[in-house]
Amino acid sequence: MSVSSKMKENSNCPKQSECPSYDRTGELKKKIRECILDWCENTTNHGFSNIVKADTILLRLFWVVILVLFSTYCFSNIVISITKFLAHEVVVSNQFVSESTAEYPSVTFCNLNPFDVASEPTTGEYLIEKLNQNSIMPVITTTNGTFSYELVNEAANLLKAIASSDKNLTPEQLEKLGFTINTMLISCYFDHVQCNTSAFSWFHDSQYGNCYTFNSLFDSSGQRKPSLISSKTGPTHGLNLEIFTGASGIHDYYTINKGIKVAIHQRGIRPLMEYEGVYIGTGNAAYIGFTRNNYSKLPYPFNDCKKNSEKATAGDSLYFNYTLQLSRYSQRLCFEICMQYEKIIPKCGCADPRTPIVDEKQEICRDKMSLNCTQHQIDLLDRQDIGKLCDAYCPDECDSLTYTKTVSSAYYPSVYYSNILQTQPNLVKKFNPENVFTPEEINDDSSEESDETDAKNLLPTQQILEKIPTKEEIRESVLMISVYYDDLKYLYVSESQAITFETLMGVIENPD
Repeated sequence: MSVSSKMKENSNCPKQSECPSYDRTGELKKKIRECILDWCENTTNHGFSNIVKADTILLRLFWVVILVLFSTYCFSNIVISITKFLAHEVVVSNQFVSESTAEYPSVTFCNLNPFDVASEPTTGEYLIEKLNQNSIMPVITTTNGTFSYELVNEAANLLKAIASSDKNLTPEQLEKLGFTINTMLISCYFDHVQCNTSAFSWFHDSQYGNCYTFNSLFDSSGQRKPSLISSKTGPTHGLNLEIFTGASGIHDYYTINKGIKVAIHQRGIRPLMEYEGVYIGTGNAAYIGFTRNNYSKLPYPFNDCKKNSEKATAGDSLYFNYTLQLSRYSQRLCFEICMQYEKIIPKCGCADPRTPIVDEKQEICRDKMSLNCTQHQIDLLDRQDIGKLCDAYCPDECDSLTYTKTVSSAYYPSVYYSNILQTQPNLVKKFNPENVFTPEEINDDSSEESDETDAKNLLPTQQILEKIPTKEEIRESVLMISVYYDDLKYLYVSESQAITFETLMGVIENPD
Protein backbone atom coordinates (compact mmCIF):
# COMPACT_ATOMS: atom_id res chain seq x y z
CA MET A 1 0.00 0.00 0.00
CA SER A 2 1.34 3.43 -0.93
CA VAL A 3 1.90 6.29 1.51
CA SER A 4 -0.89 8.31 -0.05
CA SER A 5 -3.34 5.45 0.43
CA LYS A 6 -2.36 5.17 4.13
CA MET A 7 -2.91 8.88 4.64
CA LYS A 8 -6.23 8.60 2.96
CA GLU A 9 -7.19 5.67 5.18
CA ASN A 10 -6.25 7.60 8.32
CA SER A 11 -8.11 10.66 7.18
CA ASN A 12 -11.26 8.58 7.06
CA CYS A 13 -11.03 7.88 10.87
CA PRO A 14 -13.60 10.01 12.66
CA LYS A 15 -11.28 10.34 15.75
CA GLN A 16 -7.53 10.09 15.89
CA SER A 17 -7.71 8.08 19.08
CA GLU A 18 -9.68 5.40 17.24
CA CYS A 19 -7.14 5.03 14.46
CA PRO A 20 -5.13 1.82 14.81
CA SER A 21 -1.74 3.50 14.43
CA TYR A 22 -2.33 6.24 17.06
CA ASP A 23 0.14 6.02 20.11
CA ARG A 24 -2.07 7.05 23.04
CA THR A 25 0.50 6.10 25.76
CA GLY A 26 3.24 8.22 24.30
CA GLU A 27 0.96 11.21 23.93
CA LEU A 28 -0.14 10.89 27.60
CA LYS A 29 3.44 10.68 28.83
CA LYS A 30 4.27 13.75 26.81
CA LYS A 31 1.42 15.73 28.34
CA ILE A 32 2.32 14.62 31.89
CA ARG A 33 5.94 15.57 31.31
CA GLU A 34 4.91 18.98 30.02
CA CYS A 35 2.70 19.54 33.08
CA ILE A 36 5.48 18.55 35.50
CA LEU A 37 8.02 20.79 33.75
CA ASP A 38 5.55 23.65 33.75
CA TRP A 39 4.89 23.19 37.49
CA CYS A 40 8.60 22.95 38.27
CA GLU A 41 9.35 26.14 36.37
CA ASN A 42 6.56 28.14 38.03
CA THR A 43 6.45 26.75 41.61
CA THR A 44 7.64 28.90 44.52
CA ASN A 45 9.75 25.94 45.65
CA HIS A 46 12.89 26.98 43.81
CA GLY A 47 14.56 23.61 44.22
CA PHE A 48 12.39 22.05 41.51
CA SER A 49 12.80 24.97 39.10
CA ASN A 50 16.56 24.92 39.56
CA ILE A 51 16.63 21.19 38.76
CA VAL A 52 14.74 21.79 35.51
CA LYS A 53 16.80 24.81 34.51
CA ALA A 54 20.17 23.22 35.34
CA ASP A 55 22.50 23.12 32.32
CA THR A 56 24.63 20.20 33.44
CA ILE A 57 23.98 16.84 35.05
CA LEU A 58 26.29 17.70 37.97
CA LEU A 59 24.39 20.89 38.74
CA ARG A 60 21.09 19.07 38.41
CA LEU A 61 22.33 16.36 40.80
CA PHE A 62 23.40 19.06 43.28
CA TRP A 63 19.92 20.57 43.34
CA VAL A 64 18.35 17.13 43.73
CA VAL A 65 20.46 16.47 46.84
CA ILE A 66 19.59 19.89 48.30
CA LEU A 67 15.90 19.31 47.62
CA VAL A 68 15.93 15.87 49.29
CA LEU A 69 17.74 17.19 52.38
CA PHE A 70 15.39 20.12 52.91
CA SER A 71 12.30 18.02 52.19
CA THR A 72 13.46 15.53 54.82
CA TYR A 73 14.00 18.38 57.29
CA CYS A 74 10.50 19.78 56.67
CA PHE A 75 8.89 16.37 56.94
CA SER A 76 10.70 15.65 60.21
CA ASN A 77 9.48 19.00 61.60
CA ILE A 78 5.91 18.02 60.81
CA VAL A 79 6.35 14.59 62.42
CA ILE A 80 7.96 16.09 65.55
CA SER A 81 5.18 18.67 65.89
CA ILE A 82 2.47 16.03 65.56
CA THR A 83 4.27 13.83 68.10
CA LYS A 84 4.52 16.71 70.60
CA PHE A 85 0.89 17.57 70.09
CA LEU A 86 -0.23 13.99 70.71
CA ALA A 87 2.16 13.64 73.70
CA HIS A 88 0.52 16.68 75.37
CA GLU A 89 3.84 18.28 76.21
CA VAL A 90 3.87 21.50 78.22
CA VAL A 91 6.10 24.53 78.55
CA VAL A 92 6.84 25.74 82.09
CA SER A 93 7.26 29.46 82.68
CA ASN A 94 8.47 31.17 85.86
CA GLN A 95 7.80 34.76 86.74
CA PHE A 96 7.92 36.91 89.84
CA VAL A 97 4.72 38.82 90.51
CA SER A 98 4.87 41.97 92.64
CA GLU A 99 2.09 42.91 95.03
CA SER A 100 1.74 45.81 97.45
CA THR A 101 -0.34 43.70 99.86
CA ALA A 102 -0.68 39.97 100.45
CA GLU A 103 -2.92 37.64 102.40
CA TYR A 104 -1.25 36.38 105.54
CA PRO A 105 -1.17 32.56 105.77
CA SER A 106 -2.20 30.38 108.69
CA VAL A 107 0.40 29.69 111.39
CA THR A 108 -0.02 26.58 113.54
CA PHE A 109 2.05 25.71 116.59
CA CYS A 110 1.99 22.72 118.95
CA ASN A 111 3.75 22.08 122.23
CA LEU A 112 6.20 19.19 121.92
CA ASN A 113 4.83 17.98 125.26
CA PRO A 114 1.26 16.75 124.61
CA PHE A 115 0.27 16.48 128.30
CA ASP A 116 -0.04 19.15 130.98
CA VAL A 117 -0.01 17.28 134.29
CA ALA A 118 -0.18 20.43 136.44
CA SER A 119 -3.13 22.49 135.24
CA GLU A 120 -5.79 19.80 135.78
CA PRO A 121 -5.56 17.33 138.70
CA THR A 122 -7.27 14.62 136.64
CA THR A 123 -4.64 14.64 133.86
CA GLY A 124 -1.89 12.99 135.89
CA GLU A 125 -4.35 10.48 137.30
CA TYR A 126 -5.52 9.62 133.79
CA LEU A 127 -1.97 9.07 132.50
CA ILE A 128 -0.86 6.83 135.36
CA GLU A 129 -4.05 4.81 135.20
CA LYS A 130 -3.44 4.08 131.51
CA LEU A 131 0.21 3.20 132.10
CA ASN A 132 -0.75 0.75 134.85
CA GLN A 133 -3.37 -0.85 132.61
CA ASN A 134 -0.64 -1.54 130.05
CA SER A 135 1.93 -2.83 132.56
CA ILE A 136 4.21 0.20 132.27
CA MET A 137 5.60 1.60 135.51
CA PRO A 138 4.76 5.31 135.97
CA VAL A 139 8.24 5.92 137.39
CA ILE A 140 10.57 5.05 134.52
CA THR A 141 14.04 3.73 135.30
CA THR A 142 16.57 2.03 133.06
CA THR A 143 17.15 -1.64 133.86
CA ASN A 144 18.57 -4.68 132.09
CA GLY A 145 20.45 -2.63 129.52
CA THR A 146 17.42 -0.69 128.27
CA PHE A 147 17.86 2.89 127.10
CA SER A 148 16.01 5.89 128.51
CA TYR A 149 15.01 7.09 125.03
CA GLU A 150 13.29 3.80 124.24
CA LEU A 151 11.45 3.61 127.57
CA VAL A 152 10.17 7.19 127.56
CA ASN A 153 9.16 6.95 123.89
CA GLU A 154 7.24 3.74 124.52
CA ALA A 155 5.30 5.31 127.38
CA ALA A 156 4.69 8.56 125.50
CA ASN A 157 3.51 6.87 122.28
CA LEU A 158 1.16 4.63 124.23
CA LEU A 159 -0.35 7.54 126.17
CA LYS A 160 -0.80 9.62 123.01
CA ALA A 161 -2.51 6.73 121.22
CA ILE A 162 -4.84 6.06 124.16
CA ALA A 163 -5.81 9.72 124.54
CA SER A 164 -6.43 10.14 120.79
CA SER A 165 -8.64 7.05 120.64
CA ASP A 166 -10.54 7.49 123.91
CA LYS A 167 -14.17 7.89 122.85
CA ASN A 168 -15.16 8.65 126.46
CA LEU A 169 -13.35 11.99 126.30
CA THR A 170 -15.24 15.01 125.02
CA PRO A 171 -13.32 17.55 122.89
CA GLU A 172 -13.17 19.85 125.92
CA GLN A 173 -11.73 17.09 128.12
CA LEU A 174 -9.27 16.11 125.40
CA GLU A 175 -8.04 19.70 125.16
CA LYS A 176 -7.60 19.93 128.94
CA LEU A 177 -5.22 16.95 128.89
CA GLY A 178 -2.65 19.13 127.14
CA PHE A 179 -1.32 22.66 127.29
CA THR A 180 -4.15 25.04 126.41
CA ILE A 181 -3.66 28.35 124.65
CA ASN A 182 -4.43 30.11 127.95
CA THR A 183 -1.53 28.28 129.59
CA MET A 184 0.97 28.75 126.78
CA LEU A 185 0.36 32.28 125.50
CA ILE A 186 2.42 34.98 127.22
CA SER A 187 2.02 37.71 124.60
CA CYS A 188 0.70 38.04 121.05
CA TYR A 189 1.12 40.82 118.47
CA PHE A 190 0.33 40.98 114.78
CA ASP A 191 1.65 43.96 112.84
CA HIS A 192 2.03 46.00 116.06
CA VAL A 193 -1.55 45.22 117.17
CA GLN A 194 -2.04 43.13 120.31
CA CYS A 195 -3.96 39.87 119.92
CA ASN A 196 -5.31 37.37 122.45
CA THR A 197 -6.36 33.73 122.77
CA SER A 198 -9.53 34.30 120.72
CA ALA A 199 -7.35 34.73 117.61
CA PHE A 200 -6.46 31.01 117.71
CA SER A 201 -8.46 27.94 116.75
CA TRP A 202 -7.82 24.52 118.29
CA PHE A 203 -7.43 21.05 116.85
CA HIS A 204 -6.05 17.87 118.35
CA ASP A 205 -2.99 16.23 116.85
CA SER A 206 -2.32 12.64 117.87
CA GLN A 207 1.43 13.28 118.05
CA TYR A 208 1.56 16.66 119.80
CA GLY A 209 -1.81 16.98 121.48
CA ASN A 210 -3.19 20.52 121.41
CA CYS A 211 -2.35 22.55 118.31
CA TYR A 212 -3.47 26.14 117.75
CA THR A 213 -3.86 27.95 114.44
CA PHE A 214 -3.59 31.69 113.99
CA ASN A 215 -5.56 33.22 111.08
CA SER A 216 -7.58 30.07 110.39
CA LEU A 217 -10.13 29.97 107.59
CA PHE A 218 -13.09 29.29 109.89
CA ASP A 219 -13.99 30.47 113.37
CA SER A 220 -15.20 28.26 116.24
CA SER A 221 -18.78 28.35 114.91
CA GLY A 222 -17.73 27.23 111.43
CA GLN A 223 -18.16 30.63 109.80
CA ARG A 224 -15.61 31.70 107.19
CA LYS A 225 -13.30 34.47 108.40
CA PRO A 226 -11.65 37.18 106.29
CA SER A 227 -7.91 36.85 105.98
CA LEU A 228 -5.43 39.13 107.67
CA ILE A 229 -3.45 41.30 105.27
CA SER A 230 0.26 42.12 105.26
CA SER A 231 1.48 45.27 103.54
CA LYS A 232 5.07 45.33 104.81
CA THR A 233 7.85 42.84 105.30
CA GLY A 234 10.02 42.11 108.32
CA PRO A 235 9.56 40.75 111.85
CA THR A 236 7.73 43.74 113.30
CA HIS A 237 4.99 43.43 110.67
CA GLY A 238 4.33 39.73 111.18
CA LEU A 239 3.08 37.52 114.01
CA ASN A 240 5.10 37.77 117.23
CA LEU A 241 4.42 35.31 120.05
CA GLU A 242 5.97 34.63 123.43
CA ILE A 243 5.13 31.08 124.49
CA PHE A 244 5.39 29.17 127.75
CA THR A 245 6.07 25.46 127.16
CA GLY A 246 5.92 24.27 130.77
CA ALA A 247 8.07 24.57 133.88
CA SER A 248 10.95 22.13 134.21
CA GLY A 249 10.30 19.41 136.75
CA ILE A 250 6.61 20.30 136.97
CA HIS A 251 5.13 19.90 133.48
CA ASP A 252 7.63 17.79 131.57
CA TYR A 253 6.71 14.19 132.44
CA TYR A 254 6.91 11.56 129.67
CA THR A 255 8.60 13.88 127.20
CA ILE A 256 12.17 14.00 125.92
CA ASN A 257 12.58 17.56 124.62
CA LYS A 258 11.03 20.97 125.20
CA GLY A 259 9.79 23.51 122.71
CA ILE A 260 7.18 23.83 120.00
CA LYS A 261 6.68 22.92 116.36
CA VAL A 262 5.54 25.66 113.97
CA ALA A 263 4.00 25.21 110.51
CA ILE A 264 3.13 27.88 107.92
CA HIS A 265 0.40 26.73 105.56
CA GLN A 266 -2.45 27.78 103.32
CA ARG A 267 -5.61 28.78 105.14
CA GLY A 268 -8.11 25.96 105.44
CA ILE A 269 -5.57 23.15 105.06
CA ARG A 270 -4.95 21.01 108.12
CA PRO A 271 -1.20 20.54 108.46
CA LEU A 272 0.28 17.13 109.20
CA MET A 273 2.42 18.31 112.08
CA GLU A 274 4.43 15.09 112.21
CA TYR A 275 5.85 15.87 108.75
CA GLU A 276 5.50 19.64 108.44
CA GLY A 277 6.93 22.63 110.26
CA VAL A 278 10.11 23.55 112.11
CA TYR A 279 11.16 22.86 115.69
CA ILE A 280 11.89 25.74 118.06
CA GLY A 281 13.56 24.97 121.38
CA THR A 282 13.17 26.94 124.59
CA GLY A 283 15.60 29.77 125.29
CA ASN A 284 15.45 30.92 121.66
CA ALA A 285 13.88 33.70 119.66
CA ALA A 286 13.15 32.21 116.23
CA TYR A 287 12.69 34.44 113.20
CA ILE A 288 10.82 32.65 110.41
CA GLY A 289 10.68 34.58 107.16
CA PHE A 290 8.71 33.18 104.25
CA THR A 291 7.86 33.79 100.61
CA ARG A 292 5.07 32.37 98.47
CA ASN A 293 5.21 29.96 95.54
CA ASN A 294 2.10 29.68 93.39
CA TYR A 295 1.85 26.69 91.03
CA SER A 296 -0.68 26.27 88.24
CA LYS A 297 -0.61 23.08 86.15
CA LEU A 298 -2.72 22.07 83.17
CA PRO A 299 -5.26 19.33 83.92
CA TYR A 300 -5.71 16.00 82.14
CA PRO A 301 -4.50 14.96 79.57
CA PHE A 302 -1.41 17.09 80.27
CA ASN A 303 -1.14 16.09 83.96
CA ASP A 304 -2.85 13.65 86.30
CA CYS A 305 -4.08 16.45 88.54
CA LYS A 306 -7.44 17.80 89.65
CA LYS A 307 -8.24 21.37 88.66
CA ASN A 308 -10.94 22.08 91.23
CA SER A 309 -9.91 20.16 94.33
CA GLU A 310 -12.13 22.05 96.78
CA LYS A 311 -15.24 20.07 95.86
CA ALA A 312 -15.77 16.35 95.42
CA THR A 313 -17.39 14.92 92.31
CA ALA A 314 -19.02 11.57 91.59
CA GLY A 315 -15.78 10.08 90.26
CA ASP A 316 -13.62 10.99 93.27
CA SER A 317 -12.36 8.29 95.62
CA LEU A 318 -13.44 7.65 99.19
CA TYR A 319 -10.05 8.87 100.43
CA PHE A 320 -10.46 12.12 98.49
CA ASN A 321 -13.81 12.66 100.22
CA TYR A 322 -12.31 11.80 103.63
CA THR A 323 -9.63 14.43 103.07
CA LEU A 324 -12.20 17.12 102.32
CA GLN A 325 -14.01 16.24 105.53
CA LEU A 326 -10.86 17.17 107.46
CA SER A 327 -9.68 20.26 105.59
CA ARG A 328 -9.03 21.68 102.17
CA TYR A 329 -7.68 18.99 99.89
CA SER A 330 -3.99 18.17 100.00
CA GLN A 331 -2.44 15.15 98.33
CA ARG A 332 -0.13 14.53 101.30
CA LEU A 333 -3.05 14.15 103.72
CA CYS A 334 -4.93 11.99 101.20
CA PHE A 335 -1.87 9.73 100.90
CA GLU A 336 -1.81 9.23 104.68
CA ILE A 337 -5.50 8.27 104.68
CA CYS A 338 -4.95 5.97 101.70
CA MET A 339 -2.07 4.12 103.41
CA GLN A 340 -4.19 3.83 106.53
CA TYR A 341 -7.05 2.04 104.76
CA GLU A 342 -5.05 0.15 102.14
CA LYS A 343 -2.29 -1.27 104.35
CA ILE A 344 -2.38 -0.49 108.07
CA ILE A 345 -5.99 -1.34 108.93
CA PRO A 346 -6.05 -4.61 106.90
CA LYS A 347 -2.74 -5.76 108.44
CA CYS A 348 -3.17 -4.57 112.04
CA GLY A 349 -6.95 -4.65 112.46
CA CYS A 350 -6.96 -1.06 113.74
CA ALA A 351 -6.01 2.43 112.61
CA ASP A 352 -2.75 4.26 113.22
CA PRO A 353 -3.60 7.06 115.71
CA ARG A 354 -1.05 9.39 114.08
CA THR A 355 -3.24 9.71 110.98
CA PRO A 356 -6.36 11.88 111.34
CA ILE A 357 -9.46 9.71 111.71
CA VAL A 358 -12.67 10.51 109.84
CA ASP A 359 -14.82 7.49 110.63
CA GLU A 360 -15.70 7.72 114.33
CA LYS A 361 -16.58 4.01 114.39
CA GLN A 362 -13.10 2.99 113.29
CA GLU A 363 -11.12 1.11 115.94
CA ILE A 364 -7.81 2.83 116.75
CA CYS A 365 -4.64 1.01 117.79
CA ARG A 366 -3.99 1.70 121.48
CA ASP A 367 -1.84 -1.07 122.95
CA LYS A 368 1.82 -1.97 122.59
CA MET A 369 1.28 -4.88 120.20
CA SER A 370 -0.98 -3.02 117.77
CA LEU A 371 1.20 0.12 117.87
CA ASN A 372 4.24 -2.01 117.03
CA CYS A 373 2.24 -3.41 114.10
CA THR A 374 1.42 0.06 112.76
CA GLN A 375 5.04 1.13 113.06
CA HIS A 376 6.17 -1.99 111.20
CA GLN A 377 3.73 -1.28 108.36
CA ILE A 378 4.88 2.33 108.14
CA ASP A 379 8.51 1.18 107.96
CA LEU A 380 7.57 -1.11 105.07
CA LEU A 381 5.67 1.66 103.29
CA ASP A 382 8.63 4.02 103.66
CA ARG A 383 10.61 1.66 101.42
CA GLN A 384 7.90 1.53 98.74
CA ASP A 385 6.66 3.89 96.05
CA ILE A 386 3.52 5.26 97.69
CA GLY A 387 2.45 6.80 94.39
CA LYS A 388 1.84 3.38 92.86
CA LEU A 389 -0.47 2.55 95.76
CA CYS A 390 -2.36 5.83 96.16
CA ASP A 391 -2.02 7.95 92.99
CA ALA A 392 -5.25 6.49 91.62
CA TYR A 393 -7.15 7.60 94.73
CA CYS A 394 -5.33 10.84 95.54
CA PRO A 395 -4.73 13.11 92.54
CA ASP A 396 -2.27 15.94 92.69
CA GLU A 397 -3.63 19.48 92.93
CA CYS A 398 -3.37 21.46 89.68
CA ASP A 399 -3.30 24.71 91.65
CA SER A 400 -1.32 24.92 94.86
CA LEU A 401 0.27 27.47 97.15
CA THR A 402 3.40 26.70 99.15
CA TYR A 403 5.73 28.70 101.35
CA THR A 404 9.51 28.78 101.34
CA LYS A 405 10.90 29.45 104.81
CA THR A 406 14.17 30.77 106.20
CA VAL A 407 14.80 30.36 109.93
CA SER A 408 17.28 32.21 112.10
CA SER A 409 17.50 32.46 115.87
CA ALA A 410 18.84 34.54 118.73
CA TYR A 411 19.40 34.03 122.45
CA TYR A 412 16.20 34.65 124.42
CA PRO A 413 15.51 36.15 126.86
CA SER A 414 18.35 38.51 127.68
CA VAL A 415 19.36 38.91 131.31
CA TYR A 416 17.79 42.35 131.36
CA TYR A 417 14.54 41.08 129.89
CA SER A 418 14.52 38.09 132.28
CA ASN A 419 14.54 40.51 135.21
CA ILE A 420 11.39 42.12 133.83
CA LEU A 421 9.71 38.78 133.07
CA GLN A 422 10.22 37.78 136.70
CA THR A 423 7.77 40.53 137.64
CA GLN A 424 5.17 39.78 134.95
CA PRO A 425 2.13 38.32 136.78
CA ASN A 426 0.73 36.17 133.96
CA LEU A 427 4.11 34.44 133.55
CA VAL A 428 4.86 34.01 137.26
CA LYS A 429 1.46 32.36 137.67
CA LYS A 430 2.35 29.75 135.05
CA PHE A 431 5.28 28.65 137.21
CA ASN A 432 2.94 28.21 140.17
CA PRO A 433 0.17 25.83 139.09
CA GLU A 434 -2.47 24.90 141.63
CA ASN A 435 -1.73 21.20 141.28
CA VAL A 436 1.71 19.65 141.07
CA PHE A 437 1.77 15.91 140.54
CA THR A 438 4.63 13.48 141.02
CA PRO A 439 4.29 9.81 140.07
CA GLU A 440 5.72 7.66 142.87
CA GLU A 441 6.07 3.96 143.40
CA ILE A 442 4.61 2.73 146.71
CA ASN A 443 5.59 -0.72 147.81
CA ASP A 444 2.67 -2.46 149.45
CA ASP A 445 3.99 -5.29 151.65
CA SER A 446 0.53 -6.84 151.88
CA SER A 447 0.31 -7.11 148.12
CA GLU A 448 1.68 -10.07 146.19
CA GLU A 449 2.87 -7.64 143.50
CA SER A 450 5.00 -5.19 145.43
CA ASP A 451 5.74 -3.13 142.30
CA GLU A 452 2.09 -2.41 141.51
CA THR A 453 1.37 1.31 141.22
CA ASP A 454 -2.03 2.90 141.56
CA ALA A 455 -3.29 6.14 140.10
CA LYS A 456 -3.74 7.41 143.65
CA ASN A 457 0.02 7.60 143.98
CA LEU A 458 -0.12 11.08 142.49
CA LEU A 459 0.54 13.53 145.30
CA PRO A 460 -1.04 16.99 144.85
CA THR A 461 0.82 19.91 146.39
CA GLN A 462 -0.99 23.22 146.84
CA GLN A 463 1.29 26.14 146.27
CA ILE A 464 0.65 28.61 149.08
CA LEU A 465 3.17 31.28 148.16
CA GLU A 466 3.96 32.17 144.57
CA LYS A 467 7.51 31.26 143.70
CA ILE A 468 9.41 33.74 141.56
CA PRO A 469 11.07 31.75 138.76
CA THR A 470 14.80 32.13 138.34
CA LYS A 471 16.32 33.42 135.12
CA GLU A 472 17.45 29.90 134.26
CA GLU A 473 13.97 28.49 134.88
CA ILE A 474 12.47 31.14 132.63
CA ARG A 475 14.94 30.40 129.86
CA GLU A 476 14.24 26.66 130.10
CA SER A 477 10.50 27.24 129.77
CA VAL A 478 9.83 30.09 127.32
CA LEU A 479 10.56 30.99 123.72
CA MET A 480 9.62 33.62 121.16
CA ILE A 481 8.71 33.30 117.49
CA SER A 482 8.31 35.91 114.78
CA VAL A 483 6.64 34.81 111.53
CA TYR A 484 6.68 37.34 108.71
CA TYR A 485 6.92 37.96 104.98
CA ASP A 486 10.46 38.17 103.67
CA ASP A 487 9.15 39.53 100.37
CA LEU A 488 5.64 40.32 99.14
CA LYS A 489 6.57 39.20 95.62
CA TYR A 490 5.70 35.62 94.81
CA LEU A 491 6.97 33.09 92.31
CA TYR A 492 4.28 32.11 89.81
CA VAL A 493 5.00 28.82 88.01
CA SER A 494 2.55 28.08 85.21
CA GLU A 495 2.20 25.62 82.35
CA SER A 496 1.07 26.17 78.78
CA GLN A 497 0.51 23.75 75.92
CA ALA A 498 3.75 23.25 73.98
CA ILE A 499 1.98 22.68 70.62
CA THR A 500 -1.56 23.97 70.21
CA PHE A 501 -3.80 22.80 67.38
CA GLU A 502 -3.44 26.17 65.65
CA THR A 503 0.35 25.96 65.91
CA LEU A 504 0.29 22.43 64.51
CA MET A 505 -1.75 23.55 61.49
CA GLY A 506 0.70 26.39 60.91
CA VAL A 507 3.66 23.99 60.98
CA ILE A 508 1.97 21.66 58.49
CA GLU A 509 1.12 24.57 56.19
CA ASN A 510 4.59 26.08 56.42
CA PRO A 511 7.01 23.46 57.81
CA ASP A 512 10.04 25.71 57.34
